[in-house]
Amino acid sequence: MKQALRVWIFLMLCAGCSAKEPAVVFQPQFARSNILAALPSGWSIISQPSSQWEDFSTYFTDSRTDVFILLGPNSCYIDWTDKHGAAHRDYLAKECLYILVVPPDFTPSFPHWWIDPPKQPKRVFASRDFKVYGYDTDLIEDTNRWQTIQNEAAEFSSPAISLSWIHWRRDIAASLKK
Repeated sequence: MKQALRVWIFLMLCAGCSAKEPAVVFQPQFARSNILAALPSGWSIISQPSSQWEDFSTYFTDSRTDVFILLGPNSCYIDWTDKHGAAHRDYLAKECLYILVVPPDFTPSFPHWWIDPPKQPKRVFASRDFKVYGYDTDLIEDTNRWQTIQNEAAEFSSPAISLSWIHWRRDIAASLKK
């Protein structure tokens, strides 16, 4: 009986020492819901990525990547000059944030900056459960008008994006801390 008890205790100790840490299950829904809860007034979500997603899809190749767009209330304009020299200003975009939630073991493979400077989302948060990247830009809402401008313009430009959600990196990171 004593011998059996010793063997049992020994086996339990061996089992405890050899137990692996439980595998992390990637669940981007937690990150998404916490980020949405942190949205300031006037901001909303667009679940379906636009064609501008192609700018990032080359680097965020993990099939589990959860991408969504946070659309802000401010309009953005494009200044352009037509082929006759007339200047125009069109408000056909809105401020936005691309948010990408990836598994914790995934790192996007951006090319070297001297090859082709890509639009690079910046890492906003990382934990043992997931990583979150964000990229501030504008989202063209009127794609038909944009196509017309591209066909008629001799040149065009737009100002740098200045989001109305000034502390978005800090607020998103804070929303994800457990």
